[in-house]
Amino acid sequence: MIWVADIVDGRARRAAPCAQLRYDDEARAFSIRIAAEAREADVPLMLASFIGKGQRDVGERWARRWVEGRIVPPSRQNLGAVLKAHGLREYDELTLLESSRARSSDDDFVLAIPSCDVLGEGERPMRLEGAADPRARELALQAAGGELAQARQKAGLSQHELAERMGVDQAFVSRMESGRSNLTLSTLADAASCLGLEVEVRLRPHEA
Repeated sequence: MIWVADIVDGRARRAAPCAQLRYDDEARAFSIRIAAEAREADVPLMLASFIGKGQRDVGERWARRWVEGRIVPPSRQNLGAVLKAHGLREYDELTLLESSRARSSDDDFVLAIPSCDVLGEGERPMRLEGAADPRARELALQAAGGELAQARQKAGLSQHELAERMGVDQAFVSRMESGRSNLTLSTLADAASCLGLEVEVRLRPHEA
């Protein structure tokens, strides 16, 4: 299995990934792919030198060095307490990396969960603690769009008629209902108001 995570600038909201960290659990090897559009200033300092040399693929040696600089080393004196805090019986670099999200005092780069469409066969996203999952956003947009479509149909309106009431074009309503539009709460409230409804927001645990 190949475990994958994006490397992003933690200071930027919804930052585009500057690189992708990969871990082959069979070979127990790390590798990094630097994004084609990333500049030297866009990546962690260690990776900037690769861009300067025209290289975008970082092999095990340097990828592991980057990882080791961002997790607890196995030589740490209180390692037993650290492992216990993470529920580990033995040193597991991947689990420690997932738990810390590769945070470091050296810079602001962290790991983020990649989108499903960038994963290939045999690849899975790393289980990053406290990281926003883009798939959750996609599912929420699809669910809200589906409910909007049902409410519109129940009201006996076409997409064109709802669009006219909202002051938008029909294509925008179509994108909302299919989950392809970044549907904001205010836009959803506008649509609901045009249908004689109101928006109710609930947060609940993920279903198992």
